[in-house]
Amino acid sequence: MKSELATFFDVFPKGTIWSNDQDGEGYDIVLLGQADGLKIDVDELQARMHRDRNVMQSLEEVGFRTVVSLLGTYAGQGPDLGPWLKDSEINLDRNLRLQYLAGMGLNLDQAGFIYDDMQNYRRFPDELFVGSEQRKQMLRLVIERSKPRK
Repeated sequence: MKSELATFFDVFPKGTIWSNDQDGEGYDIVLLGQADGLKIDVDELQARMHRDRNVMQSLEEVGFRTVVSLLGTYAGQGPDLGPWLKDSEINLDRNLRLQYLAGMGLNLDQAGFIYDDMQNYRRFPDELFVGSEQRKQMLRLVIERSKPRK
């Protein structure tokens, strides 16, 4: 996992990680990267969600009723994970390391441990979220509350 993330952040240094867990369950993550740093306007996103009833209905079906619940899946970003990924090997096209590791780890159930370990480096990204202080404060509470205990 560290090699995969280190490779992603080598290409997208300011990339972000988003969780798919609900009620503490789930082990997949979504990586979002772009050339420039991302800015998410929480107020505009909430307004867009309410303007399109189909989008809102689709999000509600998977448990996201507000922009805070959606963005509360924030799980980290490249700069914060630097210490965790310090000695990780970057995967290259001519290196089959990840393919072999995937096969060797097929039946290992370490997703929760890896995710919790990674979350110890997460912090609230003031530079990522813009918008009203009230909504950002609510988002901060959700993100900080979901941080694992050390």
